[in-house]
Amino acid sequence: MKANMFLALNRCNDILFYIKFVDGDLHVVGLDSSILTECLIDEVNKLDRDILFVPRRIVKADEQSLGKCFEFSESVLIGCIPLDTGGARRLAKIHKLSVVVVIPTSIRIVNESQINFMHQSGGRNKYIEIHMQPFLKTFTAPNLNVLIEKSFYLLGNIIERALKLDVGIIVSTASSERSELLSLTHLDIILFYMGFSKRERRLVMEVYPTELLLTWLSYR
Repeated sequence: MKANMFLALNRCNDILFYIKFVDGDLHVVGLDSSILTECLIDEVNKLDRDILFVPRRIVKADEQSLGKCFEFSESVLIGCIPLDTGGARRLAKIHKLSVVVVIPTSIRIVNESQINFMHQSGGRNKYIEIHMQPFLKTFTAPNLNVLIEKSFYLLGNIIERALKLDVGIIVSTASSERSELLSLTHLDIILFYMGFSKRERRLVMEVYPTELLLTWLSYR
């Protein structure tokens, strides 16, 4: 089952374009919950495609405000970007489904030590979600070579460590603009050039996303 667990587009026409022309064999797509209530369902029905839409919400929280990471947990699959190490550690220990999001500003918090904490917490309700498009934006940043090399080195370590410890880890496109659209094929190519095998790429892009979806549905 091919899944893009978070597509950050917020315009219906762009979402339809993605589904129809960019990832035509997509089975599951996560969208901001607000866009699902606005205009999407009727339009997608016209495509005659069997697609499961997952309502998502991505929030930022520190140790004192972690409650908002679980406010909509039964109706919306929340992704939480930790703002401090304390918040990340608590997410690893809470006995609830939690999806810890990795973006450039959280990559030093969601590190190999965090993965160890998630592994030690036991159970299969802790997941890491990497949003790839924000990292690709470092291509246009100052100190280009240093930022790209460092970001993808850290990303590679996170993915490798999670796979080794069997901590659920997924990669979503998180493309917020039509000009920045990434397909699952693009993600597969990126992971390939990062050195991950076909089996490892399948775990990250198909097996763990399916497991996350089934885990979330079991909580509803």
